[in-house]
Amino acid sequence: MKHIVVLVAISVLVLGCQLVSDYEHDHVKDPISSSLLYGISSFDQSLHFVSVDALSGTHIVLNKLPGISAVRGQATINPELGQYYFTTEAALVAVNIADGKIVKSFKLPYPNTGNIQYNSIGKKINGLSFIDGHFHYVEIDILTGEMKKLRPLNIKGISGSSGNIDCGKNKYYFVSERTIYVLDLATGSPIDSLYVDLNFGGLRLVKDNVLFGVDLSQSQFSNFDLTTSAVNAVNSFAGSLNDHTAVDVKKELYFYYSGYAELTCVDIASGAVKATHSLPHDTFQLAAIN
Repeated sequence: MKHIVVLVAISVLVLGCQLVSDYEHDHVKDPISSSLLYGISSFDQSLHFVSVDALSGTHIVLNKLPGISAVRGQATINPELGQYYFTTEAALVAVNIADGKIVKSFKLPYPNTGNIQYNSIGKKINGLSFIDGHFHYVEIDILTGEMKKLRPLNIKGISGSSGNIDCGKNKYYFVSERTIYVLDLATGSPIDSLYVDLNFGGLRLVKDNVLFGVDLSQSQFSNFDLTTSAVNAVNSFAGSLNDHTAVDVKKELYFYYSGYAELTCVDIASGAVKATHSLPHDTFQLAAIN
């Protein structure tokens, strides 16, 4: 089903919810606060794995990432194994979030792969890959690195780092050319889409069929609702926005860069800024445990 957006300039309360990504955190040997973000910092001509407390601004360098010169796309976390995944130009890399050490790296048969999301139901990673001149929805085995093409996609481009997943509802979300697409998580079959005639970005799934992000055309934090085909303004937005956004669903917090190495934390329900911190190093590929 394809929808055309209807703009609604009202304040919306996002009720507390927990996506299926209802993981058991005690599977991780070292309990880790859900307020923490994990990512990659660049300094001293090297890339490093770091943790960032978005509320206090504490930035901890956990380890250097040897042999990694560039990263791409989007990162995702498997809390069951305590691993953080990201892609380089040609590989999928897994990092232990407790100490920042690389635990495995798989060469990808199709290097142009991004928008990855950990699938807690299938125990695999789903994402998008550009193969033989076409985009495909794919899955990657986290134990062997084997990649399978699940479905070709009739799209011309992808908005970077726009992947979102809801394992319980069996849905994978991404953005292409001002359209939010929803795919069947297991097969890649189209479920829904919403065309938004606006300049927008930074979308993160906060509950079924609702993504929180920024309507850059109106400078508003907004909820993009596929069920009602509406963009609901929450609060005014100021600053800049890049693709390195993250969300803590349990705490109803949204994170984005409002300037160079300046991380801002926003309350999803009200759109109010809770904290802004200048980090010591440029940090990207942010991901939270949800």
